[in-house]
Amino acid sequence: MADVNIENKNIPKAEENLNTAYQISKEQAPQQALAINQKLTNFYVENKDFDKAIEAKKSVLKENFVKENSQKKVEQIQELAEIYIKKMIRKKQLFYLKTLMILLYRKAILLKLKKA
Repeated sequence: MADVNIENKNIPKAEENLNTAYQISKEQAPQQALAINQKLTNFYVENKDFDKAIEAKKSVLKENFVKENSQKKVEQIQELAEIYIKKMIRKKQLFYLKTLMILLYRKAILLKLKKA
């Protein structure tokens, strides 16, 4: 169901579906819960909602089925680090975009003053 909502760009419903599936599967099928958490995390990253992606990864790190499996724990920590890097890159991109806008604005003012 979440896939259909993602395709239809129904973000809130897709998020709700993935969260519900995760909550159900973490008790009954931990391996499936990891896959759903990954899908949820990817969904957040694709929508540039890095804070929610980080929150989702941190929550799975608290689960016993991750804590008790050192390989899974390492994988989840690596993925969390990648999300933090993407978030930092996004912040830098926004900073440089704002800087560019300011410079272009100043240049436009200077051109107007030269014409006047």
